[in-house]
Amino acid sequence: MEKIIKLLKQYEETRQHLFAYTDTFYDAIGYDIEGYWEDLEELTDEDVKDLQQKIKNFEALTKVWAKIWKVDFKYC
Repeated sequence: MEKIIKLLKQYEETRQHLFAYTDTFYDAIGYDIEGYWEDLEELTDEDVKDLQQKIKNFEALTKVWAKIWKVDFKYC
């Protein structure tokens, strides 16, 4: 269970990083996190793998946004 709690905190942190780059709150991620918390006792290994994949995907998206923000736009 400790592993899942750590993953959920990581998921929320990733959501906050995305918000910092996009000013979009990502409600779907928030609702997803709430659902995981509500079903914490009943999560399967498959649910944990799914959560890990989501975190991996959104962290990759965050890295892309970080690179975009480093672009020096010539005419903006």
